[in-house]
Amino acid sequence: LATQELPINAAENLESLHDRLSMAGAPLLVKTLVDFAERRIHPKPQDHTRAIYTTKISPVMARMNWKEKSAIELERQVRAMSPFPGAWFELEGERWKAGVVEIGLDVEAEPGTILQADGKTGFQVACRNCTSLHLVKIQRPGKGMVAAVDLLRGLHKELRGRVLV
Repeated sequence: LATQELPINAAENLESLHDRLSMAGAPLLVKTLVDFAERRIHPKPQDHTRAIYTTKISPVMARMNWKEKSAIELERQVRAMSPFPGAWFELEGERWKAGVVEIGLDVEAEPGTILQADGKTGFQVACRNCTSLHLVKIQRPGKGMVAAVDLLRGLHKELRGRVLV
C-alpha cells in the first residue's frame, strides 16, 4: 500500500536506525490507512525479486573476525550489532563487546594484534588488509559499556602486542 525510503547515516547503529524508522513509520501508517479507507490508494503486489530473506542474528554472527574482515567491515558489523546482540571478541578467554569504533590508520601487523592500549589514546587493533580499528567504547563481561580510555586507565595491565580472537 505504501513505501518510504530512508538513507542509513554513516554513524548510525541498529538502535538509532530502529528509532528513526519507527518515528517515520507511524505517520506513514496513519496516512496509508486514511488513504486506503478513502480509496485514494490501491494494493500492489510485492516485487519478490527485490525481497531478501535473512536468518535470525545470533551471537556467533556478532563475533569480530580480525583475520577475515577489514576495519571497514568490522566498523559496519559493530554498528549493525549495537546494542544487541553486540559485536564481540575474546581477550584472554573473556568475551568483550565493542560498542563504538572508528576506522584507524593503515598498519603492517598481524590481524587481531593490539597495537595500542593505554589510558590516553585507547585501543587500536590491526585488521585484515593492513587496516586498523580504534575501539572507542568497550564492555568487559558483567560490566557496563565505557570509554576505552577510562577502562584502560583502571586496568593496570599491558595489553599491547596481545592478539584478539
